[in-house]
Amino acid sequence: MKQSARFLTYVSVLHSLVDFLCAFAVFSRYALTGPAALVYLYYNFAAFALQMPLGILADVISQKTGRRCLSGKIVLLAGVLFTAVGLQTSVWALGLGNALFHVGGGLLSIAADDQAGLSGRGLGIFVAPGAVGLYLGTRLGRGGLSAYTLPAVILMGILSAAVMLEKTTESAPVTRAPEQPGRIALLCFLIVVLRSWTGMNLSFQWNTGFMTGLVVSAAVALGKAAGGFPAARYGLTRSACATLLAATVLMPVPYMPAGLLVLFLFNMTMPMTLYRLYRAYPEQPGFAFGLLTFALFAGFVPWLAGLAVPAVTAGISGCAVSAALFVLMEKS
Repeated sequence: MKQSARFLTYVSVLHSLVDFLCAFAVFSRYALTGPAALVYLYYNFAAFALQMPLGILADVISQKTGRRCLSGKIVLLAGVLFTAVGLQTSVWALGLGNALFHVGGGLLSIAADDQAGLSGRGLGIFVAPGAVGLYLGTRLGRGGLSAYTLPAVILMGILSAAVMLEKTTESAPVTRAPEQPGRIALLCFLIVVLRSWTGMNLSFQWNTGFMTGLVVSAAVALGKAAGGFPAARYGLTRSACATLLAATVLMPVPYMPAGLLVLFLFNMTMPMTLYRLYRAYPEQPGFAFGLLTFALFAGFVPWLAGLAVPAVTAGISGCAVSAALFVLMEKS
């Protein structure tokens, strides 16, 4: 248990650093060299859409070698190296580094979760810090504050070395329940597309400065980190529907505490969908991560194309339809 906790700490902090550096480079360097919309599209395609083929490739290697943790370490290290190179070379290299890191970190966090018997709680812990890193990288990148990049790169290198040197124990994946995995994959994909689309449209009038934005990103991160805990204790469908219903009720309230609670509750479904899809495909964790990050990209594209929806409308409809999809998943 201690080894798994230490390992999850390493990859979680690394996640925040990689997302910080990628966001910083996009907004301080690459968005200034061409049409911003195209830069965002190129980066997000490389960082999110490419995770699925890379994840499938990592799964094939893991299955042939029987060394999922070793495969995860190698892919994670490749992601860190491409991220460092991409800071000065190309937005495509930067996005590829982000994609490789997430695939490798995903394989390792799933292995640590299995080994410690966390039933998906570890997945939210791994994913959560990215929200804070992304926000800080975006804000500091737009401000041109490059003094923060070198310490981040150095710390990223130290933590990468710690991950590579950490002893890992290969464990059998969770038992696959008799079900319709294709149906589960489709429903999880649709839920994450909705979450991405809804999140892109959510905005709050009180979110006007650096500190309020930091609190917003913290609420998002805490929601992702917490989501696996009620699901493991009370069941996925019950937990997801309860959090989404509560978020729906609070969505029209225009005050900051209500908005933060909405973000916390809304993002709790993130580790729930990821772990549910992994349970349907326990031998293909890379595919599970990759499919859902592709769903994030699919939900981002309409917003980038200018198809915006009022925040309350997007929030209520996104939460309500997502809850319905979770109920359908229960019947699969």
